[in-house]
Amino acid sequence: MIKKIFSIAIIGSILLTGCKKKDTSDDNNNNNNTTTTTDPYKMSSGDFAEAGDTVYLATDSVPNDSVGSEGKDQTWDFSNLTIETEQTIIYKSPSSYSYGSDFPDANLAYDQGNGIAVFVNKSSERSEIVGMYGDLTGQGFIVGVNYNPSQLVYNFPFTYDDSYDNTSGFETTMAVKEVPELVALGLDAIADSFRIKQQNILSTNVDAEGSITIPLGTYKAIREYREEVITDSIFAHFLFGGWMLVPYIQGYFEYANPQTFTTKKYIWYAQEIGYPLAEAGIDSLGGVSYITYVSAK
Repeated sequence: MIKKIFSIAIIGSILLTGCKKKDTSDDNNNNNNTTTTTDPYKMSSGDFAEAGDTVYLATDSVPNDSVGSEGKDQTWDFSNLTIETEQTIIYKSPSSYSYGSDFPDANLAYDQGNGIAVFVNKSSERSEIVGMYGDLTGQGFIVGVNYNPSQLVYNFPFTYDDSYDNTSGFETTMAVKEVPELVALGLDAIADSFRIKQQNILSTNVDAEGSITIPLGTYKAIREYREEVITDSIFAHFLFGGWMLVPYIQGYFEYANPQTFTTKKYIWYAQEIGYPLAEAGIDSLGGVSYITYVSAK
């Protein structure tokens, strides 16, 4: 049964568009955080992932932690986080995928998990998700989507008190006969194709700077708040009547159409560690629903 459409696939992809591990000779690359400059602590394109980089992540789904306050000189202590699940992300060249040529604007790619590949364009000015490929609906059929406009992940460089907004989305059309579940329901007798559209409205604000502790260590960091409003719509091309929003179908399509929901999260970035150091999901009551963090260098 479809519950969430492509939204399932994209949640979490922001954290995975990781930072590149910096050379240990860098002035900021030590836990003493000594500095001889008044330049702001910032993240640049050179800090972020390139083909061949690897990130090791762990998630605690029942953290007993607070995300703290806004402003400078903050302290976040997540040292008691546990490991419930683990994930290894390897960043690759798009050409390493047989379907990589379907995403000509990409110069970086990675497997998000569950057989889903994410394609990224990274430059000195920004990092953007330009497409995804895999079983994005969780229904067992493979589809590729190209974002238009692309999904902005980062504007470079960014530092404390920076913010930006972005609207992205995609649209993809498939034949009903290509989806066995739809054929089994007999929908091929009334419709020949269906179309999935998604719009993402993203708002970000780097709202805090300070020191964060995770099981791996203590690091100077900046924190970003991200809020994303995602709207999914599914249309079918009926043999009699043309394109229409798909109605309720018991046993397969049992949710509002269109469907809109909001994700909220805080993300911490540290030059020393080389990747987005931690991400905290925020539930509808304002509590922390999970924390994903870098578990090893």
